[in-house]
Amino acid sequence: MASNYMEAPLLIRAGSTISSSHSLGGETIIGFRFPIGFEGSQITMKASVVTNNEFFSVNDPTTGAALTVKAGSGGAIVPISSFDLACVQNIQIISDTAVAVDRTVYVIARRMM
Repeated sequence: MASNYMEAPLLIRAGSTISSSHSLGGETIIGFRFPIGFEGSQITMKASVVTNNEFFSVNDPTTGAALTVKAGSGGAIVPISSFDLACVQNIQIISDTAVAVDRTVYVIARRMM
C-alpha cells in the first residue's frame, strides 16, 4: 500500500543556521523530525511558491511575526498545523543557533486529498 506521507532532508552545514531547500512537489508540511543533538531551540521557515524562486519568511497569520517551531534535541518529531503552510512549494529552515556539525532535519509532508 502506498503511503500518503513523505520525509525530505533539509541539511544545515556545520557553522550555519540555514538549511538546504526542498521542493515539496504538491505535498503539505505537517511536521519536522529533528536529529539527536540538534543545537537549536527553535526554527523559523522560509518558503517560495514557485520552483527556484526567491524565498520569503513564513509568518503567523494572526500576529505577523515569524512562524516558529520548537525544536526537539532528542530525535523529536514535532507536528505543526498544515493549514498555515498549504501554499508552500519549496521550504528552507533557519535554526536560532548555528550547528556544530552537519545536521539533517527532515520535513514531514503528506498529499492532501
